[in-house]
Amino acid sequence: MSYTMRVEWGPHLTVDISDMPRTVKVGNRDLPRKYWLHGIPSDDDTRPAYKLDVEIVDGAPQCRGLHITSTDHGREVRRIDHIDLALEDLIEFATQTVAQWPRGEVRNGQSFELNMLDPFIGDIRRARRAQRRRGPTDAQLQEAAALYAKTVDAPVAEVAEHFGIARRTASLWIKRAREAGML
Repeated sequence: MSYTMRVEWGPHLTVDISDMPRTVKVGNRDLPRKYWLHGIPSDDDTRPAYKLDVEIVDGAPQCRGLHITSTDHGREVRRIDHIDLALEDLIEFATQTVAQWPRGEVRNGQSFELNMLDPFIGDIRRARRAQRRRGPTDAQLQEAAALYAKTVDAPVAEVAEHFGIARRTASLWIKRAREAGML
């Protein structure tokens, strides 16, 4: 059940070339701010293709979009298809590949050997763990408090929807904002 990877730029990844001058740090490496991983199944595999949008946010790679599409030889897209993708593993693979990508002129279809033992994978995992533990910034808490204060009906639900977080998390943010004197 493995995918054969096909890409537009290099062997596994499509990188937004316009973003190449705008690099950001992950660990001790400079990476483009945005890149994409395409997974296209071989002709005898009926599963859908995917495109994973990755962006470096606050020093950690994040999935910013997932596009699942049927292929000419495949079946329709089903609800289970997004569950079958190991997003964290794909983010790590894409980031590790981009970090090892040879600099300079790149041709479509150019290949290089990926070092799967590269210790950079630890930097990627540490950055992602630290970001998950970080919680809301002071600016986010202030924005949540302001939104909460001006919303008449269901302010916690409004904060949750605005930030794309669970209502329980929104309640905790409001509690933290109140404790910090923002409300």
